[in-house]
Amino acid sequence: MKTIILVSALGAAAFLSGCGGGGDDTASTLVAQEFVSISGKITSLNDTGEPGVAVEGVYSSPGDPLNPTISTDSSGNFLLDVLKGDAVFLRATKDSFATINSAKAPLSVDVSGLDIGMPTGGEAQSVIDTAFGADTTPLENVAWLVVDIEDANGDGVAG
Repeated sequence: MKTIILVSALGAAAFLSGCGGGGDDTASTLVAQEFVSISGKITSLNDTGEPGVAVEGVYSSPGDPLNPTISTDSSGNFLLDVLKGDAVFLRATKDSFATINSAKAPLSVDVSGLDIGMPTGGEAQSVIDTAFGADTTPLENVAWLVVDIEDANGDGVAG
């Protein structure tokens, strides 16, 4: 019985490995047609690459287990694959830094060379204090920048 199962498994593996045929229907080609890559570098405001920043491709809500995530390398570089044609936004987070969110859009081609400056929470708070006065609510207590708001129907909301 063990011999039959082993032979069947080897036969199935040989059959599956020959299915691709080297044409356009190979698994790697199918995967390439379903995903696009977003790459770039996240730096502190003094232009130093920032390692360990969590970069998330958000489809519906941050932290969803289906969202692709990656951390920047020691130089602040990242490469993230997201679903082609699905509306997504990038969310970059790191302790003691202000969270950065991009605009939400569907992508059909690879995007490279993004250069994202990420301020610390203190640097962002300083900008707010300068703009609105020192008596403003601390940054961590409010949402101070909102883009691409949609209603329940997915229509853009102005204001």
